[in-house]
Formats: sequence, C-alpha cells, structure tokens
Amino acid sequence: MTKKEEVFAELGGIAEVLNIKIDYVDDVENKREYLVCNDTKICTNGTSVYGIREEFFGYVFLKEWNRRSLGSFDRQTTNYIKSYWYDNNFKQPYCKH
Repeated sequence: MTKKEEVFAELGGIAEVLNIKIDYVDDVENKREYLVCNDTKICTNGTSVYGIREEFFGYVFLKEWNRRSLGSFDRQTTNYIKSYWYDNNFKQPYCKH
C-alpha cells in the first residue's frame, strides 16, 4: 500500500463526511510531500500517517471552529496549527522558527 493509499484509508471517510476534499501529493522531483485539504497545502515531508492525521485534524479544528476566539492565545494557537501550511509559492507564511 502506498502512503497516499494509507492516507486515504485513514482520512478519506472522515473528510467526505466533513465535506473536505483531500489529496496526498508525493512530488518526488521537488522532494515534497504534502496533504491538500480543499485548497490548503500542508507539508508532510517524512511524516508518518499518524502525523498526517494530526495535521488534518488541525485543519478540521480551524475550519469547524470558524474563527471563534481561542482567548489570549488565539493568534499563537492558530499560527502553530498552520506552521506547516504552504501558500501557492510553497512558502510557509505562518512558520515562526
């Protein structure tokens, strides 16, 4: 079973119920692996399927929470969850190393 098949076996049903279109891209040429949730690309290079599931549920949390306040740590929590999210130029705008 390929990693993409494992990701779909693990998350496909949940994504379908939540109306989230997912894909898993293993771009060997550019040495990138990433999960796509709707239009959001989330870096997963070298990540286990369990780690990919964690990233998926971070996306689900922010989507379902629908920007209600997380209190004093709202911005930090949101940026932490988004720390591996890419923009269209494969930059990580939320990554604060």
